[in-house]
Amino acid sequence: MVLFGSNQVISTNSMNKLRIGVVTAIFVLAGLLQPAAADVRVGYIFSDGQMPVTVQAYRALLEQYPDLADELKLIILSESTFEEVVPEDMLSVDVLVYDVMNEQMLARFNTAHEADLISQVNSRGRVIGVGQGLMSEEQYAALGVYWDQKARDFWAASGLENHIGLARLALREAGRTDITIPEPQPALMGGYYYSTPGGGRVFGTWAEFDAWRRAQS
Repeated sequence: MVLFGSNQVISTNSMNKLRIGVVTAIFVLAGLLQPAAADVRVGYIFSDGQMPVTVQAYRALLEQYPDLADELKLIILSESTFEEVVPEDMLSVDVLVYDVMNEQMLARFNTAHEADLISQVNSRGRVIGVGQGLMSEEQYAALGVYWDQKARDFWAASGLENHIGLARLALREAGRTDITIPEPQPALMGGYYYSTPGGGRVFGTWAEFDAWRRAQS
């Protein structure tokens, strides 16, 4: 498990489960010494592949909203974190972002802990559905999944900016009404990549690249 916040990083063997070397368990972005004091609790259920961009999105938001460091607790349930997530932490979230493609993981959690995660979260908060599962939207809704079109658009388009937008939406649902929610950015289906010392840039059209190139000279 990795906890990070308050300028501390504690890692364990879960890090080895993700080659990209990002955190793979419960994320306490603040209140590290007193995690129970967190005022805003956000949970995610998704596959490991979504871990890096989600962590990056919340790091970006901590830079924009430093006060979140005193109140945010983020819990992520994925393949590599399953055994390390404390069930009470997941059951106590204010908002759960649920990638419905991971029905089996939700069922496994419920069975392992004799719980009904969706109904227990909904008793005081909201379960926001994203992604595509095996059932219809209506069937998921009957189970207690709330469909927010903007959340679905953020998820479907992916990319860092859209995951930041989804994180903003989740935090606002959790009670941070001062946080604004941007419009989803369309997915870039093709474009031009230019390598730079800072990691490279992608341009949707040649005209965008050419304008940027000229501005650099």
